[in-house]
Amino acid sequence: MNKYTIFLGLLLCQITNSDLLSQSLYLNSNGGNVTSSNLYRINLQDCSLDSITEFRASDISFDTLGNLYSAGGSRISRIDTITGERIGTSTINNQAINGLTTTLENKLYSISAYGKIHEYDLNSQEEDSITILPTTYGGDLTFIQDTIFYSDNSVIHRYNIADKVILDSIELQNINGLNYGLSSIWHDCEFKIYITESNNSRTRILQLDLLSQNHLEVCTVPFTVNGIAFKNEYLSTLDKEILLENCSTSLLDFEDRNFKLYPNPTIDFIEVENPEKQIEIYSSSGKLLEIISGGINKTIDMSDFQSGFYFIKSGKYIEKIIKI
Repeated sequence: MNKYTIFLGLLLCQITNSDLLSQSLYLNSNGGNVTSSNLYRINLQDCSLDSITEFRASDISFDTLGNLYSAGGSRISRIDTITGERIGTSTINNQAINGLTTTLENKLYSISAYGKIHEYDLNSQEEDSITILPTTYGGDLTFIQDTIFYSDNSVIHRYNIADKVILDSIELQNINGLNYGLSSIWHDCEFKIYITESNNSRTRILQLDLLSQNHLEVCTVPFTVNGIAFKNEYLSTLDKEILLENCSTSLLDFEDRNFKLYPNPTIDFIEVENPEKQIEIYSSSGKLLEIISGGINKTIDMSDFQSGFYFIKSGKYIEKIIKI
């Protein structure tokens, strides 16, 4: 098992079992037959709905730590999922934001109604204008590897962000409403894209087959959906070959271990109990930063590391650590 296999296995362990196994999709509602402007979680297996909190947004996205972000007007805000309150707000280039998604590097990508793609780094808080894409009315967006999929009413366009090339488009058949929601997920060893069709205060949630370009209705909800997001949507930006290596990786491989580290979060030092021959420290994107010899117990100085999260690996064991 290489470092990417271990790295991805750790990322999968950060997602709760219910989110991973039941494919829970998060919906931001807007009116209809339920309380307006709510955040809901829908189980795509039985279409059951759970109400999470109440707030108004044009789209939602989760970062790699599970924090919820919303887009409203030209603002991006972190949302307290208990109270619905906004925790810190950033204005993105004074553009009305319609869509929002997150990459593995913890970067938020937004699209405006006029097709402007913007990047906001949640770690450094730096922002950058990427490109302006042709669109009638920009809806939501998501990534699969290095390709942006973005909705434009009944059309899904593709843009390769690495090569800066507009690719083909997918014409959605039998779509009679507005497509406000778009999200991707790596599930059952394949990429899957989910879209929404809102019409007369009802929304159909559809799974799009990228090969046949057909879609299958999964669930229907009694309200208009403004935005959708999976908690682990950012995994879709990983290389497919790396993801395929982990199709047979069991979550049980990362449980029942004596390997421990604390305190977590930490300000400076961490104590590592029962490490194996060596300890490896990885960045949030999986880059190897440091190798330390092991022992019965070990103290690691992280005072010079920037704030953020890291992965501590020793043998087959791995833990996520937050440096504050």
